[in-house]
Amino acid sequence: MIVSGLALGCDEMAHKACLESNGKTIATLPSQLYKIHPAQNRGLAEEIVNKGGLLISEYYKDAISKNETINRFVERDRLQAMFSKAVILIASYRKGEGDSGSRHAMEAARKYEIKRYVMYNSKTDRDNKQFGLNRDLVDNEDMGQVKILQTSSIDHIKSLENPNLSLKTGSYIGEQLTIL
Repeated sequence: MIVSGLALGCDEMAHKACLESNGKTIATLPSQLYKIHPAQNRGLAEEIVNKGGLLISEYYKDAISKNETINRFVERDRLQAMFSKAVILIASYRKGEGDSGSRHAMEAARKYEIKRYVMYNSKTDRDNKQFGLNRDLVDNEDMGQVKILQTSSIDHIKSLENPNLSLKTGSYIGEQLTIL
């Protein structure tokens, strides 16, 4: 199962790949359920639901300011982490170097003690600004333990549990994975 934000780019690709492999996917929205954002992913949102996936939103009203709109993306990113067994950062700029909210989901995952992984190759990605946050998370121990995603990581992620999703009886709710 994939949990992602329905945004253009990596989120959109993760949802589509999951659906193509007959998986279930969850899209967390920064908008009302009937006002899909971004609008060009309305068809993808419908496909997610038609194939047994889920759309989640905390919002029933329009944002009343630009600041509230921006904050909704940050809040959505926290939900992605909360509903996941692990968060995988595909590529993200550092703060101030480009537009990426992925750092918020990675911070929420750290706070919720959710395992964090990054795609990063020091030989090919070191000077690529798109991997700035990935590099910082790997290099900076103060940001908590973040692992570089490897082929073997997927089997390990499948074996993880998210205590936020455990039932009191000890049983467990599904498999979750967030791709950013």
